[in-house]
Amino acid sequence: MAVGPVAGPVPPLSSAAVELDCRAGGSPSEAVLIPAALNTGGMVVAECFGIVTEVLAGATEDLAVITFKDTDDNPLNIMLTTSDNGADAVNDILVPSGTTVTLWAGSTGAPAAVVPAGKGIKAVVTQATSGTGAAGKVKVLVKAVSLGG
Repeated sequence: MAVGPVAGPVPPLSSAAVELDCRAGGSPSEAVLIPAALNTGGMVVAECFGIVTEVLAGATEDLAVITFKDTDDNPLNIMLTTSDNGADAVNDILVPSGTTVTLWAGSTGAPAAVVPAGKGIKAVVTQATSGTGAAGKVKVLVKAVSLGG
C-alpha cells in the first residue's frame, strides 16, 4: 500500500522561549510567547516546558507556578510548577501539569490545549517566590501547531 503526501499545506509549527522572573514584583512576570497575529486558524499546544535559569528561593515562598493562558487571559489549564523539596537547581526541567495536556504528553481521549483563532499564547507567573532572599528565574518554552486557516 502506497502512502501519498498530505493534501494541502503542512500546518506550521510555532515555537518561542522567554525567561520569566519568578520573584514577587519581578519583571517580566508574564510574556506573550506566540502573538495573536500568528494564529489565524486556531492552534493546539504541542509541547511546553521550563528550565530553571536562577535558583528559586524565598523565606516565605520558595515555590513558583507558571500558568499558560491565551492573550485574553483565559487559562489553557497547563502549568509549570517548581519543586517544593528544596531549591530547584539551575538547568532543572519543569514539565507541564494541569487538566489539559500537550499533544506530545497526551493520550487518546485526553483534552488538548486548543487556542482559538485570533488569540495568542502567553505565560504568567501565578505564584511567585517571596520573603527574604526571594529569587528565581525560569526560561519557558512552548511549541504550538496551527489548526489551519
